[in-house]
Amino acid sequence: MCNKSGGYAPRPIWNELTNKVTPWFESKNYEYIYFNCHDRLWYVDNSMGMGCYLSKPESLLLPPLNGWVDLTGRRSGAPKMEFLDSVVEE
Repeated sequence: MCNKSGGYAPRPIWNELTNKVTPWFESKNYEYIYFNCHDRLWYVDNSMGMGCYLSKPESLLLPPLNGWVDLTGRRSGAPKMEFLDSVVEE
C-alpha cells in the first residue's frame, strides 16, 4: 500500500513500523497482522496492505483475541482471533 499511495519503498516503511522483534502473521490470502511500534497497536491489513482493523495490545508477542475495531472505531464486523495448536506449512 505504501508503495502505491505515496511512492515509498515498502521495506523501509515496514522496518520503520515494526521493531523487527515482535512477530507478524500472514494468512493464505496474504492478509496480515502486525504490531505497529509507532502507535503501539496491533493491526489487521488486507492483502493490498491497507489497514482494516486495530486493537490495543494485551501482549507484544501475540495479537489480542478480542477488542478489534475498524479504523473508524466500530466493532461491528471486527474479527475475533483464535490460536491454533499447530502450524500448517505448505
